[in-house]
Amino acid sequence: MARRLARFLITALLWSLAACSKTQPTPVQQDQPASVDHVVVSKPQAPNNFLHKTFAVKTDEAFTLTVPAHAVRPVLRGSFESFAKSKAGDLLSNDSANVDLLILNDREFDDFSHARQGTATYSLDPSHSQTVSYTVHSTGGEPQTYHLVFRNSPGGAGSKLVKADFTITFE
Repeated sequence: MARRLARFLITALLWSLAACSKTQPTPVQQDQPASVDHVVVSKPQAPNNFLHKTFAVKTDEAFTLTVPAHAVRPVLRGSFESFAKSKAGDLLSNDSANVDLLILNDREFDDFSHARQGTATYSLDPSHSQTVSYTVHSTGGEPQTYHLVFRNSPGGAGSKLVKADFTITFE
């Protein structure tokens, strides 16, 4: 019996020594958050006054604006006034000077440029004076290009003069 007890104690001692010399398993690493899960506070972008001029519109005139990647709340603000010449040569800002305003993404602009039926991201009824405030769709990781198009409305003068001032801000 004493011998059994001695063997049992020696065996237990050897097992405990073997257990102590084993390398402990490396703790499982927790999943690292993806880069899109990180919120980085950065300095807001300065407003971009991309259109501030007077121009003629016979059929249409387009101006390109780019919303940078990761823009949270881009807002397009601006105004325009259009003029048509009277028979006496005076500039009139009335229904004869109406123009259409469209905001188109690249696909919509391609349809528009090739005279295909399509939709517009944003459009206004024909007008000769208008103020615009439109929140553009937020972007993901890629910049988004838009086209601000002034189109000569049917039924008025064949050529119109448009005075426009548009800025995109990033709030």
